[in-house]
Amino acid sequence: LAKEVFKKVRNQFHPSGFVSQVRLQSEVELLRSLCESFLGDGNINIGTSEKGIKLLKKALYKKKVLIVLDDVDNFKQIECLAPGGPLGENIWGGGSRLIITTRDRSPLRDFNVQENKIYEVEKLRDEEAFQLLSQKAFKKDNPPEEFVALSKSFLQYA
Repeated sequence: LAKEVFKKVRNQFHPSGFVSQVRLQSEVELLRSLCESFLGDGNINIGTSEKGIKLLKKALYKKKVLIVLDDVDNFKQIECLAPGGPLGENIWGGGSRLIITTRDRSPLRDFNVQENKIYEVEKLRDEEAFQLLSQKAFKKDNPPEEFVALSKSFLQYA
């Protein structure tokens, strides 16, 4: 869902960056991913968070940026982007947006996000989840007959 939102609105910003599975990344890895997104280089070695912050400050300074961080689970991962942080919104230009997806509200509270700025996505109904799984896994609205039971058991587990 976050990737789809990013694709829809990214052309309204310059530059824009999307980082998935933030929960699996250290601060340095996240900064490297952001540098790669914003600087267009897929092979950046920043070494330290300080070097990554310095590169990103230059790339983001007073620009209308879009940053999407998908699956954040810890405030420490995104602390550098917090208001007052070294890459906080005071660096970006007007109209910039930071979108954070998380399964847990605590990183948002630690980030001082106002409640009215939090959008909670409703869970899919069973039939919607089944159809989405079928479309993604089998490129059809329904799975082949031999995969129906397996698909349903997978959804019960998820």
